[in-house]
Amino acid sequence: MKLVELTIDNENVNNFRLGLANTAWLRLRGLLGRTIDSGFGLLIKPCSSIHTMWMGYPIDAVFVDKAGTVTDVYENLKPWRMASSKAAYCVLELESGNAERLNIKVGSKISW
Repeated sequence: MKLVELTIDNENVNNFRLGLANTAWLRLRGLLGRTIDSGFGLLIKPCSSIHTMWMGYPIDAVFVDKAGTVTDVYENLKPWRMASSKAAYCVLELESGNAERLNIKVGSKISW
């Protein structure tokens, strides 16, 4: 995990921990076996679809294109579900409720 400065629509989110899943194995594993909290997100790239099979808790999935624009937001995605966005380059997985708390919506600009 890396402590990063997360910016959403020009607003900084302090002390945000970001995990990076950028290999085939890490993308497949995703959040399985991990605990998450409001100050953590997992960035999966490249990725345009996810599943929540075998997960024990719901998540928020924020799909982002190469320019950093949010293309889709799936809030409270329960276990055993799938989500996708054809326009996405990566997905930011967050603790359920964090997309709303951070005011992330389609069209928001995200950088880290």
